[in-house]
This record gives sequence, structure tokens and C-alpha cells, in this order.
Amino acid sequence: MPVMCAIRPGRPEDYPAIHAFDPMGGDRAGEIAAGCMLVAVDEAADRPIGYVSWHPSGLLGRAYITFCAVDPSWRRRGVARRLIRAVAARFAGQRLFISTETDNVAMLSLFARDGWMPCGEVRGANASGLPEVYFYRDLPPLT
Repeated sequence: MPVMCAIRPGRPEDYPAIHAFDPMGGDRAGEIAAGCMLVAVDEAADRPIGYVSWHPSGLLGRAYITFCAVDPSWRRRGVARRLIRAVAARFAGQRLFISTETDNVAMLSLFARDGWMPCGEVRGANASGLPEVYFYRDLPPLT
């Protein structure tokens, strides 16, 4: 069931809510400060339920989605898809990259459904020991 949420730029006051469900290491405050984060907000409760961050030239000089996370109680409702598509709209006409660990079945399924093309993997980079698999999409220009 799709969820009703608004997508907007991340704000410093979003950090505590994001930190509560963010499974990735590190500090998202840098992405917020750089203007490289979008947040999905539960419209009823006015609180962040997911986020996506990117680096505009993070993979061989091309745009790369660095992190995407959704509060566990909101998963499997299209939040990650909406966030990723919102970033893709920012890079229309370009090639966009994204990655995930090989055991992240939900993201791998999303990538397959949305036409992401596999383009390689890196072994030994993740603390889990799992390979990181990379995908790309050539995004159509805005019309």
C-alpha cells in the first residue's frame, strides 16, 4: 500500500529522527548541510520516515546515490522508490549510479523493477564482508 508522504530537502532539525532509523554508519548532517539529501515526511505526523542522499560527482565524476534508508515501520510501501525517483529527476539527461550489498533483496528487487542496469561489484569494502553491487540508469532528459 503506497504511503502518503511529502518529499522535501533535508533540514538540520530532521537529523534526530533520521538518526533513529539510519542503519548506515556516519553522520548525515554533512549531506543535509551540503543540500544533498531529500527526506520523505509522514504528512500526518510531520516527521521524517525516510531519506536519500547523493554526491553529484561521487562515482567517476557522475552522480551517485550514496545512502537511502526508510524507517522499518514504513518499509515496503514505496517510500524508497519515491525518494530515488526524486533524486533521478534532479539528474535528468545524465547517468546516475546507485549501489547496495548483495543481500539487500528489497533494494535489488526495486532496482530490477525500475530498470537499473548492473555494472559491477566491489569486494572487501563493506564491514559485513558482503560485496557492494553497483547499478546505473541513463535518465531521460526533462521534456
